[in-house]
Amino acid sequence: MRFSDIVDGTSNTLLVGEKHVRPSQFGQDSEGDAPIWNGDDIRTMVRVAGRQTPGLIDRPPASSPTDDYRPEERFGSYHPGVCQFVLCDGSVRALSNAINIETLTRLAVRNDGQPIGDY
Repeated sequence: MRFSDIVDGTSNTLLVGEKHVRPSQFGQDSEGDAPIWNGDDIRTMVRVAGRQTPGLIDRPPASSPTDDYRPEERFGSYHPGVCQFVLCDGSVRALSNAINIETLTRLAVRNDGQPIGDY
């Protein structure tokens, strides 16, 4: 991927975020809390943000450290009420766990051409 492939703008596109791992699963492969050095389990490296299309599976940031909705697929944090993300421009943003799902989806897609608005 090149910067020129991020057509929605580097300041409007998510790059990296905190992954959700429930406290009871620390160090467990089941939710991806394992080393990524050998790539044995994709759950250690991949999280999804926003709305899946086609389909209607929403993946907002986890609402709390113990949130058990699709924990191995979602971003989450131990910072109360927010999840930290690095955007493609290198800036860091604390996004509300209650961010609008459409806004989150637009931030997660690098080339949809949709306006982001305030978030």
